[in-house]
Amino acid sequence: MDPNLSYDDRRLRRLFAEFEPKQRRKVFRDAFRRTGNKVRKVARRNLRGTKLHNAAKMTRNVRLVVFKRDAGFRVTAAGLKFKRNTMHRNRRGKERPVLQWAEPGTSPRYSGKQRGRPGRRRSETLPSSRRYRGRMPRYGFIEKTRMQVEGTIGAELQKEINLQVDAIARKYGCS
Repeated sequence: MDPNLSYDDRRLRRLFAEFEPKQRRKVFRDAFRRTGNKVRKVARRNLRGTKLHNAAKMTRNVRLVVFKRDAGFRVTAAGLKFKRNTMHRNRRGKERPVLQWAEPGTSPRYSGKQRGRPGRRRSETLPSSRRYRGRMPRYGFIEKTRMQVEGTIGAELQKEINLQVDAIARKYGCS
């Protein structure tokens, strides 16, 4: 080793000082957000490929949720309860959260109330008072997305974390 060799590590120390726990969480959250947006884009493409009426318009309801305290994210079709744009206006003018029913599908629906004593089974209600109102088929576009991106998500997330760390290193001249 050369005794005349000197190294100025001030920039490296500034980089390590930058990586406080709060900054580390920000790096991970940014990486999760970028990766999650790619997964969300695949989910929207899968939704457009279904035979759901107004699917292209409902793609805005596919949301990305990046967890604040835990490490991770979720792509969901469930709308926010306080936002009107997560609902779909049906032909009767009512707003309904269609996408959260479209993913798992619904069970058969019937009209009318149950008659008889409390605790009676549904099959014991009078058939003349109940009419079949249909069911919603299972579209499963989120599950299809999960199968498509499951193998590549780890590598994509690692790449995004490296990009975030490199960006901070370039900011402090340590690249």
